[in-house]
Amino acid sequence: MAKPPSLGTATRFQSSTTSPTDGPTAAATPTSSGAPSTAPTDSAAAPADGPTSDAAGTGAALLDPRPVLAVLAAVIVALALPALLAGARRLLLRRRATTAAAWRLLQDTAIDAGITVSSAQTPRAFGALLVATASAPAEAVARLVTAVEHANYAADEGAAGAGARAMADAVGIRAAMLSAMTPGRRARVIALPLSLIAHPGSALADRDTSA
Repeated sequence: MAKPPSLGTATRFQSSTTSPTDGPTAAATPTSSGAPSTAPTDSAAAPADGPTSDAAGTGAALLDPRPVLAVLAAVIVALALPALLAGARRLLLRRRATTAAAWRLLQDTAIDAGITVSSAQTPRAFGALLVATASAPAEAVARLVTAVEHANYAADEGAAGAGARAMADAVGIRAAMLSAMTPGRRARVIALPLSLIAHPGSALADRDTSA
């Protein structure tokens, strides 16, 4: 009996859901060491503290010059105050333009120069002392002494303009006495006038003070 014809070898089909094992693998995820990161680091995000600290320290180290300048100005004013007061007093005497004011100006100049002005001295003796010891011009001193003696015994100033002429003589005598001094002594006489605290004792000066 004949055998039926063979249908051949059965074909085997592979499931489509099965992924081949020999295919390419998935790409590896790059690590942080393999590629540069765009995220800011801690050192870049935070500002450097070095320059800021140095600037703050420099600002704190600087001193405010205003207190120092204020103290310096106060010292200068204190040193110049005696000379300013004496200058204001001389200006007041010159504005009076009287024989008594002129004599007081000369007495103040003598006191500033360290010459003792005694109430026991007569105007003539005092004038002679200034000529002999302080380089006062003799002619101007003689005119002023004569005007003072006349004012001491007269009820008025005498001739018109006598007070102005006496003041001009006193101012000239003072200038001559100052110019004859050494620079150091002249600076002391002007800067530290003793006449601000030491007053002459003559009757004429007392009369001028009370006027």
